Amino acid sequence: MADKPLSFEEHVKKYQLDEEEAEILRAFEAGELKRVDNFEEEKRKLQQAAQYTQQLRKSMNANFRIQLGELNKLKQRAAEKGIRYQTLLSTLVHQYLEGQIEVKL
Repeated sequence: MADKPLSFEEHVKKYQLDEEEAEILRAFEAGELKRVDNFEEEKRKLQQAAQYTQQLRKSMNANFRIQLGELNKLKQRAAEKGIRYQTLLSTLVHQYLEGQIEVKL
């Protein structure tokens, strides 16, 4: 036996839609959305953007030199936090790139 379709309110709750997403769903269900004239081209562009975004999220190995004493301190600090030193290092790089921390050179 097939499940009955979810109501608008059930969709919003089940998928935790924000206001904008809920409005898009409402417009879709009301038949207010129209397909763009160049649908295939737009679809291709969006698929490429999605693939690019997935590639940006992939991890890669990076090799660099660090003094042994500094590496040991890094490992110790990571152990104090209950994480791997690689995770701590990655977090520091991410926070720096996002402007959350500053580095004095």
